[in-house]
Amino acid sequence: MNKNRSTVRTIEILHLIASSPNALTITEVSQVLGIPKSTTHQIIQTLHHLRLLENSCSKTFRLGIRFFEMALPAFANMDLRREAKSILEDLSLKTGESVFMAKHSWGNAYVALPQQSIPL
Repeated sequence: MNKNRSTVRTIEILHLIASSPNALTITEVSQVLGIPKSTTHQIIQTLHHLRLLENSCSKTFRLGIRFFEMALPAFANMDLRREAKSILEDLSLKTGESVFMAKHSWGNAYVALPQQSIPL
């Protein structure tokens, strides 16, 4: 499959900035990802214009409000049990132990079993 290089680079930049504990400069992003600084600048400026990134006076960038406006509804609609199933199965196979997923909600923990959730 042919990959669009600009799209891949944009996703790599978003992933790097999202996973960084500190806001990053264009130079830092360029160096870490090995993307030319001019290309990094163009992509970051576009993401900033779209409010997916925000910048500070120190010319560093972090995720912007629009990123969260897009991500939170998608996360809220995600079937977490379905998404975690293969990860939990792999973990169980690797450790030889039973593995459960629990969710904390309003002072209760709910353990996700194959077809049910029960409060603890």
